[in-house]
This record gives sequence, structure tokens and C-alpha cells, in this order.
Amino acid sequence: MLPIPPDVLRSIPSRIELDDHGIAVDCDRWRSELTRRGLPEPAGPLADPGGQRISRGELFALGDADPTASDAIQLLYNSLAWGLGGKAPWLGRRLNALQRESETFPQLLLAAWQLVRGGTTPQVAYEALVRDNGSGRIAMLGPAFATKFLYFAQGNSSHNIVILDRVLARSVRKAGWSGLKNAGWTPTTYAKYADLIARWAAEAAAHCGESVEPDQVEHAIFHPRPATTPK
Repeated sequence: MLPIPPDVLRSIPSRIELDDHGIAVDCDRWRSELTRRGLPEPAGPLADPGGQRISRGELFALGDADPTASDAIQLLYNSLAWGLGGKAPWLGRRLNALQRESETFPQLLLAAWQLVRGGTTPQVAYEALVRDNGSGRIAMLGPAFATKFLYFAQGNSSHNIVILDRVLARSVRKAGWSGLKNAGWTPTTYAKYADLIARWAAEAAAHCGESVEPDQVEHAIFHPRPATTPK
């Protein structure tokens, strides 16, 4: 069993710090690209004009809504924008895929969100959007962005469903999980990853003497702080 790495342990953010963690996005570009494809206009933080900073806390607020298909679309837009950042690589391709699947993808998202709201396990939630072979059930929405949607779909409740992407996989592999692939994670692999992050959160809580949620560990893995040099 892998212990929590020292650099992760010293990098755990507070809940307030994590909720304020924001990403700069180009809202005007999103609106233009969506309008061009006849897709629903953006709502929530992404509806603001110009360049904006979207925080985890704002996306949790979207996840707190009563799940509907239209709100699921907005949660996806905003979580994608947060994950892609200002440059938003392949945004056109991603939106083209949504345009082609516009009759089906909202219901898949809604079903996944309802599972999350019902308190299902990370693996079952993951299976709602990712097939047994690790490919996404929605085109251009593979595990990395599926887990972002599922993560924010939890809202401000528990945060046991955590993000898994290439950066996180690389760091966990360096910590000792040598067989973890860079992409295409199966539901079974994702369940093991979620269990590991939950266990590291428990270790961190025991170390610091206060509650630590799995997503605080996820952030620490992605943003490790350098060790301080004694003066």
C-alpha cells in the first residue's frame, strides 16, 4: 500500500483555498463557438463577458442545482472551460462532437449527475460516462473530462469522486503505482485510484489533526509545493 508522498502531504490546501482555486477562461470565445454550432448558449460563470476566472467553488454551486438535462449541459460547458483553461485546445473539435451527439449527450450527463446526487460509488458514477475499455461514452469526453464533470456534479457535498488526468496519473505513478497508464483508465482502475486518494486523505487528516477531503489531496498532487530550505 502506497503511503502519501511527503510533497503531497505538505501541499494540502485548506478547504477555502481549494474552493477559491480558479482558472482563467475566454468566455467570449466559448459563446462564439457555441453559437456558431447552434448549441445552447452558456450560463453560469461562463456566461460573463470577456476573460473571466472560474473557481471550483462556482462550479460546485452549479453542481448543487437540482439535476436537469439543460443544467447538465451548462455544468459540462463550465467544467470543460475550467479544465481546458484560456487556450482551450481542440475546443472546436470538442464542440463539433457535442453538436453531432446533441440528441443523446444531455441525457447521458443527466443520468450520471443523478447517480452522483444519489450517493453512488466513484466507480459506478465513472461507468456512467466511461466504457469498460476506458473510452468515453460521449465523443471527445474521455476519462479526464468525464471525471471533471462528475467531480463538480457533487456540488458542495462530499468530494469522493476525484479528477484523474495525465498530470495526476504521472505523479501517482512516480509515487509508486508503476502500472498506472497515462490515459484510457478502466472503471476498475479508476476505482482503485479513488480509493488510494481517499486513503491518502485519511492519512493527511491524521497527520494534521483536521478533516481532509480527497479533492484536497488531488489538488496537492497536481500542485506540489517545494520543500522549504532551512535558513
